[in-house]
Order: sequence, then C-alpha cells, then structure tokens
Amino acid sequence: MAEAITVSDNPAATMVAVVQHNAGTDVELNLSTLETLSAQAASEGAQLVTWAEAFAYLGRHDGKKDILESLPEGGPILERCQRLATRLNCDLLLGGFHEAMPGDTERCYNTSVYLNSRGEITAMYRKIHLFDVSIPSGPQLMESKQTGPGDQAICVEICPVSTPRRKGCHCVNRTICLYRDHRRRALARLAARTSYRESKLCDRASSAWPT
Repeated sequence: MAEAITVSDNPAATMVAVVQHNAGTDVELNLSTLETLSAQAASEGAQLVTWAEAFAYLGRHDGKKDILESLPEGGPILERCQRLATRLNCDLLLGGFHEAMPGDTERCYNTSVYLNSRGEITAMYRKIHLFDVSIPSGPQLMESKQTGPGDQAICVEICPVSTPRRKGCHCVNRTICLYRDHRRRALARLAARTSYRESKLCDRASSAWPT
C-alpha cells in the first residue's frame, strides 16, 4: 500500500509517499514489492518515498545476520535501493536498514538511511531507544541483545529535484519506532539543538506524530 501525503512548509510543498508492506524473510520478495509500490508512488507525483522499519527482512535474528551490510559502503541491498532512487528520480527513506556493527558479530544497527534522487546517502540515523521490555508472567523482549544503539539525533534537509534549492527545502527529524513517553520529547529536543528552524519542526513533530 502506498499513500501520498503533501507536507506544507512555505514557500513550497513536498509530495511524500508512505509505503507499507508486509515484510517477511524473503528478501527478494520484499524488495520487489517495494519497487512496485515505490514506482506507483513516483508515477503519482511523490518526490520522497518512505519505507518501513526492517523493510528488507523481518524474521529471526540469525537470518538477519546473513544479510548485514556495512554503511556507507553497502552491498547488494543498498545498491539496489540506490538504483531505484535514480530510476524513479525521487528521494528514498529506507526506514530500517540492517547495518553491520563493526567489531560485533552478534549485534547490528537498526539504521534509517536517506537517499537522494541520485542514489547518494545524505544522512543516516541509528535507532537510539531500543525496545527492551519485561512483561510480568510473560515474555521478555530485549532488542538490545541483538541491536546496538546509536548515539546521535539526525535532521536531514530535503530538497526535491523539482524544486529550486533553498526555495523548497524542509528539515526533517528522523526516528525509528519512537515510543509514547519521555523518550519521544527527549530525542526531539536533542535533534532541535542544531538550529531554530529545526527546533520548531521537531517540537511540532514530537506532539503530532507519535509512533
């Protein structure tokens, strides 16, 4: 499913497509589905296409370790995404890329990768707040056992190719699976320190778009 959303930010607007698919363990099927949905979104005017967390693989951690790629160098998955961005002539936000963690063979990073329409990486955000929870008389979910935390909040400037630079740019704060508690505002404030304009955007996002 691909849904287009126009985000207004004077003096221009960017058409953003939100792509949601049912990821599984078949990497080829996952990527083929995303290519089809992204092409549909681009044909309807999307200038930025966003994908979900764990877009290429969702399954057991042992299977995930088989497809890890180092960034920014990348491998076959990143290269395929870069070719798609170039072919569609639009930006791609890879919601959750399984990134190899240097010096650690058991864990990886959960990384949001922003590609511009030339297929270039313009920003990367590694998930900071990992999902660790202990349910009384129930399961214990410890994302930190398999995923290393990032340590930097990121705001990326979006300047779609169809808009002259500095006339239609947007600064966007990126998060992955941000929880509805104090961590949401803490990360927004951290990202907001870079500039006043980003501060206004991130403060608005922290109250309007919980995930």
